Amino acid sequence: ELRTNNFKKAMELMEKARFVVSDNVKKYSQGKYPKLMVKLPESGIEADVWNKGIIEIVNRGDIIARNIDLSFRGNLEVKGIQRIEKLGVGDKRLMEIGLKPKEEGELSVDVLLAYQRAFDDTNYQFNVAKKIAVDVGGTYLIEDVMLIQKSGILISEVSRKLEEDIDRDIFSGMLTAVKEFIKDSFKGKEDTGLRRMDFGENKILLEHGQYTYITTILVGGEPKYLPLYMMEVLKEIEEKYG
Repeated sequence: ELRTNNFKKAMELMEKARFVVSDNVKKYSQGKYPKLMVKLPESGIEADVWNKGIIEIVNRGDIIARNIDLSFRGNLEVKGIQRIEKLGVGDKRLMEIGLKPKEEGELSVDVLLAYQRAFDDTNYQFNVAKKIAVDVGGTYLIEDVMLIQKSGILISEVSRKLEEDIDRDIFSGMLTAVKEFIKDSFKGKEDTGLRRMDFGENKILLEHGQYTYITTILVGGEPKYLPLYMMEVLKEIEEKYG
């Protein structure tokens, strides 16, 4: 009987605690909502091909947002969207997605955001209108950029392709060819200046600094000022991190 009474008292205390917590949560969240801001890539997008784009989602509200789902409406295809489980107040999330506009020009896109707020299972949603400048297919000739240490270690690589669309066997072969090209082209201190080589349908431009090499993989013709820009970027990298 004593155990029964103790159990009943414990249950009563737990129920009171649940009520107090629930009441405090309601008071805390009353009038508080997430304020989600979305930033899309505004340029560097081509028509009729898959483009890698980085979208930015920020919570400028005064409470946590949960279960954030994004969808797009407009004359384009989108892939790679993932749910954001939680976004705290002031937090930012970057998401890599694929964009394939159907035509060039100024593209109007509606972004639909569906979400819940903390301690609330109610579903909220709103639309935000965005504009994307879409260029004619084939406008952007640069496919990949690699930064390679003098020892041959790949420091960083940036591609216009989505990760899932990169053929790693081809990329590995290209990286090997670049390393061999470096050995043959820069054997002595007097070997300076830009180097060029062909790799299948691609043209590879190679510039070297004191500690690193920068490699640009092109499709088609070579932009006039690209070599100068490569030199400036390499100089900036080595001055900042060398």
